Amino acid sequence: MSYVVLLLAVTLWGVILCAKQLTYGLEFDESYLLGVASNLASGVGYVDDGVTFLSISEPFSPVISTGPAVLIPVSLTWWIFDGDLIPVRITMLIFFGILVYSIWRLFGKLGGRWASLAAVGGLALVPTVAPDLQNTSLMPGRVVGELPALALLLLAGLLLSKHQYFWSGLCLGLMLLSKLTFGIPAVVLIAAFFVFEVLNRHIGPWRYLLRILCGVAVPLVTFELIKAVALGQSGYIRHVTAVREFLDGQDASWRQLYIFIDEHFEGTLQLLSLSLVTVVVIMIALSWRRTRLSMGSSQNERDARDHATGWVIAAVSLGLAMMFLWWFFRSQQYSARPALPTVLWLAIASCGVAFSIGTQDRSRSDRFSVALTFTLYAVLLVSIVGRTIQIGIDESGSRMLAEQRAAALWLQENRQGVPTDGYWTNPELLILSGLPPDKAPLQDVAAYSAIRALNKKGVADAQIYNELCLNMILISESVTLCKAFPSWGPIDE
Repeated sequence: MSYVVLLLAVTLWGVILCAKQLTYGLEFDESYLLGVASNLASGVGYVDDGVTFLSISEPFSPVISTGPAVLIPVSLTWWIFDGDLIPVRITMLIFFGILVYSIWRLFGKLGGRWASLAAVGGLALVPTVAPDLQNTSLMPGRVVGELPALALLLLAGLLLSKHQYFWSGLCLGLMLLSKLTFGIPAVVLIAAFFVFEVLNRHIGPWRYLLRILCGVAVPLVTFELIKAVALGQSGYIRHVTAVREFLDGQDASWRQLYIFIDEHFEGTLQLLSLSLVTVVVIMIALSWRRTRLSMGSSQNERDARDHATGWVIAAVSLGLAMMFLWWFFRSQQYSARPALPTVLWLAIASCGVAFSIGTQDRSRSDRFSVALTFTLYAVLLVSIVGRTIQIGIDESGSRMLAEQRAAALWLQENRQGVPTDGYWTNPELLILSGLPPDKAPLQDVAAYSAIRALNKKGVADAQIYNELCLNMILISESVTLCKAFPSWGPIDE
């Protein structure tokens, strides 16, 4: 009965979360990537809007950090449904389905149905930001690369645990074409299973390495060949140089560390919740208790599949931890979005491993372990129910989309372009209006967004810019349109 209750809670949470994604407002980075998908669908090329980063006029932009494994399916959906946002969000939810499936199967192999269900439910432990303007909470419908990359990483791990090495490598290659920063956990996972093959000799380490690297190479080489043919030799060399310069620009030097580390620390704390910390503590306590109970007793030989599964979970944990440390100490990105996959995995793995230990026969005969497992169940159930209620009653996402659409409609009826202000090209309005960016150096209409207000003023309310306006056109928290003093550059730099 307790299993059914938790299953219903997790199912209801998942359904409400996915349903809310369909009508959620557009976020800045997502809108930028939708612009790339739109250009790809219309035949312009794998390029951005040409304003934000002043991209070169070639068919492949070097500054798009989310890769074709995400953007090609999105662009195909965009082309089929003529830019309708709901089918695009459903396309992204397919990646979320892959994530849930991989978690369920991987932890099911580790500890049975309880571990599977708890691991999936662990996704609900990460705090939900309302409205989420920076993708720092679980937003499975958003067109960004982190969640698809995590899904493909766990699918690769699941296939590794089944010793399907070529297909696992193929998933890793697609993962790298979703988000290149996931190269760190990819290398760790491949290296860990090389050691596994050395110790266990399932097919031998070198045959394993050949199979998995061939799988990784297929999507990567295919995409590079397409670029080489499209750009030509000199163009491809120029493109590779530009990509390298873009990637080098993402790293902060050790001298710059103090500039970013405070923001990274604050962002990390915002990703944690009391329930998540509690689950981690319970998992550690259960692990310690199992070690104590196992001392002096003969260890049963584990099934080979479970053995491989343990290696996968350990390798994914190490790889994502290293990726998190790279962001924390080296990345110039202020947003905590790159840390979200690691925190999600922490929640997933802590719940799955804890229930895997707590439901073992040895643990069920120990009162202390039983008490810990019951506490874990209660914390997880209460957290999932609370998160479901929070998401269900929150209308900030749909309100944001309605306000953005109202601004886009006014621009469609009264302007021939979307106001821009330096970096702030308002890609949300570009996507919803279908208008080109207004590149005029002097603009008498200004558009201010909530994400701009959050980044520049520390308040997620576009109305904070009202004092800069002459006549108000449209006032809302998400976006404000007004007649403004003509300006030559960003007014809040």
